[in-house]
Amino acid sequence: MAQALDGHPVSWLLASHHGSRYGTGGRWLDVAQPHWLLVSAGARNPFGHPHPDLLARAATRDITVLETAKTGAIQMTVGDDGQCRVQRWRERQRHYWSP
Repeated sequence: MAQALDGHPVSWLLASHHGSRYGTGGRWLDVAQPHWLLVSAGARNPFGHPHPDLLARAATRDITVLETAKTGAIQMTVGDDGQCRVQRWRERQRHYWSP
């Protein structure tokens, strides 16, 4: 298996170009080995981002994909214990009309 950037996998990786088809390639995912892949794309965007090919590449590598189009803003923090935490806006600020 490929070693990550400094010999360790990264926790988060921002998908390039809103999760376009070729923006975040398989080789890059193999090298970075992220736990989470963040896709910053608008809901119902006309380009269909994130592209299904990118989602498939992430799925075959067991990478959790976080999509702002589905969750709203995403806040990522590292606690004093060194553990990574993710908060999704729509989970924190639920409305009665939210699914």
